[in-house]
Amino acid sequence: MKPVIFLDMDGVCCDYPRAVIDKHGRDPDEVLAAWAREHRGKPDGYKIIGLSATLFWNAADHKEESFWANIEEYPWFRSLYDGLSALAPVLFLSSAGDNPRALSGKLKWLQARFGEGFQDYVFTLHKHQLARENAVLVDDYEVFVEMFREAGGKGVLFPQTWGSNHHIEDKIDYTLKEVAAHLHAANRCGSA
Repeated sequence: MKPVIFLDMDGVCCDYPRAVIDKHGRDPDEVLAAWAREHRGKPDGYKIIGLSATLFWNAADHKEESFWANIEEYPWFRSLYDGLSALAPVLFLSSAGDNPRALSGKLKWLQARFGEGFQDYVFTLHKHQLARENAVLVDDYEVFVEMFREAGGKGVLFPQTWGSNHHIEDKIDYTLKEVAAHLHAANRCGSA
C-alpha cells in the first residue's frame, strides 16, 4: 500500500479550544494563557473556567453545524497541509462523535477551503482502525496517537499547550521532520 498521512482537524488545523472557550463566554486569550501557565502539558484547561470536562467539551452550542463549520483555522494550517502534501497524500481524519451536525459542519469547514467536491477525509472516533505500517497520524491528542501506534501505524503528536511535547516552538518544522522520518523508515522496511 502507498503511504498516507492522516491529519487531525480540531486542535491541529482549526482552533477548536478557542471556539469552545468563546462559547462558554470567556476570553479565549486569557484562558489559553492561563492554560499555558498553570496546566501546560495537560489536557485539562477546562479547570481554569471551573467546569468539568464533560460540561466544557460538550456544551449545547457544539450541537450546531455552524459551530463546527465556522471554527477558525490556525495561522499555520495551510503551510502544514502543503508541507505534508509534499511528503505523501493527506487525508483529514477527525472524530465527530454521534452528532450529525458536527459531521456536516466539519465537512463544510473542509469544503470552504478545498471546494465542494473535496473527498479526502474520514470521520471516525476509531482512528486506530486505519493504522498500518506506512500510515502516519498527526494528532494533538496523545491517546489517539498512542492507539494508532499500538495498532501498527506511526504517530506524531502535534505540539500544543496540552500535549507532553508542549515545549516545541516550531510546530510545523517539528511535525514535517517527524512525518518525513516515519515515512522514510516505513519505506525502507517495505522495500527490504
